[in-house]
Amino acid sequence: MDRRIVRPLECGPYLLGERFSGADVLVASVAQWSRAALPKAEPVDEYLARVTSRTAFKRALARDG
Repeated sequence: MDRRIVRPLECGPYLLGERFSGADVLVASVAQWSRAALPKAEPVDEYLARVTSRTAFKRALARDG
């Protein structure tokens, strides 16, 4: 899993590159409940901070809740 998460984040700000996507909401949502499910790496920590601060992410969580 390390390669699948860390490598894309080393190349771009989001999992699929430059654009925020549903994949980012899904992965960051998992991290909200279980950070240990994702690799321990600085790019992952920076990514989670970036994604969870987005208005779109907060809206998605509000709809789910």
